Amino acid sequence: MPNWGILATGPPGAGKSTYCAALQHIMQHHYGRSSCVVNLDFANDVSNSSSSSQKEDSGSSSSSSSSALYECSVDVGELISLQDTMESLALGPNGGLLYCLEYLEENVEWLVNRLRPFADQGCYFIFDTPGQAEIYTYHEGMFKVLSTLQKALDLRLCSLHLVDSHLCSEPFTFIAASLLSLQSMMRLELPHMNVLTKVDMRQNFEKGAAGYGLEQFTEMLDLRSVLPPLDLDDDDDDDDNYDNNNGGGGDNALKHEGGEVRGGGGGGGGDKVRVKSSLGRIKPQFPPRSIEFLRKFHRLHEKVVEVVEDYNLISFSAISVKDPASIVQLQERIDHATGFVQTQQKMGGKSVNEDDAFKNAVKRASSSSSQGGREEEEEDY
Repeated sequence: MPNWGILATGPPGAGKSTYCAALQHIMQHHYGRSSCVVNLDFANDVSNSSSSSQKEDSGSSSSSSSSALYECSVDVGELISLQDTMESLALGPNGGLLYCLEYLEENVEWLVNRLRPFADQGCYFIFDTPGQAEIYTYHEGMFKVLSTLQKALDLRLCSLHLVDSHLCSEPFTFIAASLLSLQSMMRLELPHMNVLTKVDMRQNFEKGAAGYGLEQFTEMLDLRSVLPPLDLDDDDDDDDNYDNNNGGGGDNALKHEGGEVRGGGGGGGGDKVRVKSSLGRIKPQFPPRSIEFLRKFHRLHEKVVEVVEDYNLISFSAISVKDPASIVQLQERIDHATGFVQTQQKMGGKSVNEDDAFKNAVKRASSSSSQGGREEEEEDY
């Protein structure tokens, strides 16, 4: 019988461990499905995961903070850890992590043997992974490990690329995130979904509202509309005032004022670069460089947009761990993508169709949120 699971990927700070904890909670309390959380992050210390209910320390920035998020069933740190590798081989964080990944690839049978008992029990696998982008873009280690697991355990995985929704506040960061999502999708060769996390915190950094709502970033109908056009205006009427207010306007002086980026042109005066954004308050943050650099910088992102749109594969789902219903809805899409929804899963001693299980899970999750249980569930995470 096939086994099912998800692979949580994404850059550091995207909320991978938090999502894994939330999904573990959803599986247990709303689906009634047993789960197995597997830590594949060599820098993640989950040795004290048995005390996961004590969440007071989860706000710590240390690598062991995730131990208070979820109960880990299989920890790759038992095989090799990043800290030990860095100390014994005098490697840096990135080099040490790649060494650990290659070591896991050579000893993948250890991981297969640790996962097999959970596969025999029909557990749903939740893989938490490192945040280094090179693991999913050009290095083959993770791909080979996953391929071995799929063959040995008949494992049907869906990869999730998590992106912090804060990146939607700047067009260039969102374009870069879209490109990284496309690279991960093509490299891992798995059913794939891109997810915007922490959408409940968008109001903290938008300061009003962007020109487009969240659907502009989830549906990705036109990525070009996210990229603001760059318009060079030769009108220098305000240059004298600009120089007086900004110390004379040196070679690299730039000023970001209400959607305009103005650069000094040498001894005095200078060109004014007007950035017109179709997203209203979403404004680019140009680094202090010359006008020619701005042209090249903008042209580069135009080409990146062309690449992403030519593939026409990118779309995003939005979730918040404070809204269990959003995670349940994402899980329904995952189950469709992996083919799980066409099977029958034993739940509560009865054989039920997964469509009915999904409807019941959404109902329970929505009910718990409306009754003020949202804060209690967040503490459980």
